[in-house]
Amino acid sequence: MKTQTIVIPPDLTLADAPGYFENLSGMDCAERVVVDLTCVTQVDSSLVRFLVPLKHRTAAEGGELVIVVSESVRTTLRLVGMDMFLAKEISRGDSKVA
Repeated sequence: MKTQTIVIPPDLTLADAPGYFENLSGMDCAERVVVDLTCVTQVDSSLVRFLVPLKHRTAAEGGELVIVVSESVRTTLRLVGMDMFLAKEISRGDSKVA
C-alpha cells in the first residue's frame, strides 16, 4: 500500500495556513494519506477546509485518510463536528492515530 505522509509544521501561522494548504491540495492521493498534526496546537478553519476535501478525494480514489493528532487537537476536531476523521483510534504515546 502506497502511503503519503503530510506533516503539518508547528510554526504554521494562521496567516500562512491558507496558502500552505492550497499548495498541498493539488497533490496526488496515495492509497493511504497520513496527516500528522502532532505538532499543531491550534486548529482553525483553514485546516478544516483542507481536511474535508482531502477526505473526499482520498475516498473517491479508493484510499484512506488517517490523521495523527495530539489530545488537544482531537478535542477541538470533535467540538467542530469532525468525528468522521476520528472513528478509528490507535494509541501512540500522547498522540493517537485516528
